[in-house]
Amino acid sequence: MPNHHLYLLLSGEIEIYIDFVGSTKKFTVAVGEMVGEVSIIDGLAPTGFVAATAESVLLAIHESVLWSELFRIPGSARNLLRQLARRMRERNLAIQKSVEQTLRLEHLEKELRIAHDLQASMLPMRPLLPRHSAVSVDALMEPAKEIGGDFYDAFALNEHTVCVAIGDVAGKGVPAACSWCAASPYCEHR
Repeated sequence: MPNHHLYLLLSGEIEIYIDFVGSTKKFTVAVGEMVGEVSIIDGLAPTGFVAATAESVLLAIHESVLWSELFRIPGSARNLLRQLARRMRERNLAIQKSVEQTLRLEHLEKELRIAHDLQASMLPMRPLLPRHSAVSVDALMEPAKEIGGDFYDAFALNEHTVCVAIGDVAGKGVPAACSWCAASPYCEHR
């Protein structure tokens, strides 16, 4: 909906939600601060959802009064611009933190893919025992998560005897995979 008012919070508390009311992407407006100023300045529809989190009293100032009367008073214009600048800085900081978190998540996902590929490369090539005529062995390990702690191997001890090893570690994901290296003094997860 179009907005034609600047709302000054006189008492109580309101929150501005970025996505939807109840979203975790929000910021709190304190007494003495305002909402609605951006849509009045740029003439576009509001981009946030405003909700009172406590009983609140707001002063609604129509945009015509804001432009014709209040902006003539240097102190009120300066206060509006200061609040705009502070809010822009806060939003920029929130965006920066969100981008950093996204980059950390992408880096973690990349490391998990590398760990998955590395772990898969440590398993023997399939089929197992391709040149042993008396035995046909094949195996596959699909971890429940990106990586796991299960393993297998098969090899000939001689032309009549083969060894088949299957390991099933309790748990899933990184803790289970770490059981492979837990005996190592270089393991970071001990």
